[in-house]
Amino acid sequence: MPQWLLQMAGVMALAALVIAIAALAVVVSLRRRVEAVTPNIRSLSTRLRHADGEQALTELFGHLEAVSRKLGQLEVQAKDLAERYRYTIQKVGVVRFNADEQIAGNLSFAIALLDARNNGFLIASLYTLEGCRIFLRQVTAGGTDHELLPEEKRALDSAIHSI
Repeated sequence: MPQWLLQMAGVMALAALVIAIAALAVVVSLRRRVEAVTPNIRSLSTRLRHADGEQALTELFGHLEAVSRKLGQLEVQAKDLAERYRYTIQKVGVVRFNADEQIAGNLSFAIALLDARNNGFLIASLYTLEGCRIFLRQVTAGGTDHELLPEEKRALDSAIHSI
């Protein structure tokens, strides 16, 4: 058997294990969902079996109305969450670089943190032999009132285009 195939066997086995664990997690999640719904369906089915036609329809429509009310409540909550989500940090851009030619390792950085409307802030840290300086810049609609370093511009552009 070729040596490269023996070396890859461990990697392939690990990949297969990861896929199997992911599949198991999906199966467990789906089973929990089915188990959560099944008692309600069984209860409704039992009540409908022991009722006459008119009573069965009345119970069924009552159940549908309750589900409709619950759905309406969930829609209101979803709209509220969507509105709140607009103002959370959703876009991130990070650039690491060398601010001083004498220092390697990309110890300086620029990070842009923006919401859905490209409002937020940009932090830049410049690490040099003389010390470390940190700058904070407000970002409004994707722009700032300050002249930006090229690396800050790249971080901001990366954040704006991240979603």
